[in-house]
Parts: sequence; structure tokens; C-alpha cells
Amino acid sequence: MEYLNFSAYKRIAKLVPDIHENFPGRQADLQVELATLNALRNCVAHPAKALTAEFEALELGRLTQLAEDFNANLRDAQG
Repeated sequence: MEYLNFSAYKRIAKLVPDIHENFPGRQADLQVELATLNALRNCVAHPAKALTAEFEALELGRLTQLAEDFNANLRDAQG
């Protein structure tokens, strides 16, 4: 997860239909969820404190699954 750049997805989401089409959550939540995934990615890539200091345990599980599903969907869409 540390190599994923969700902030880039957030910036280009309006220009790349595959991002919207393959997002496994509600379309209305896409921008907020990408920002939250990017915050999680930053915590993983630059650990300064426990993840649970920033996110609740259940939210960590949900975000991790969301990221995995989103990336799997994008990979599958590319062939």
C-alpha cells in the first residue's frame, strides 16, 4: 500500500472514467474516500506513530479492504 498514490487518483478522477467505474464504494464518496486512503497511505509509508492513533481499528480494516478492492478492480479493467 505504501507505493500507491491515492492523491494522484483524487486529482485525475474526473478525467479518467476507469477510476469512477472501478471504485468499489459509493460514487458520491469517491473524493473523500481517496483523500482518506491517501492519509492512511502516508501513515503507512512514513510511520511516526501507531496507525490506531489516527484511525479506529474497524476503519483500518474497512480502508484496507477498500484499497485492495479498488486496486484489484483497476488491474482487472486493464486486462
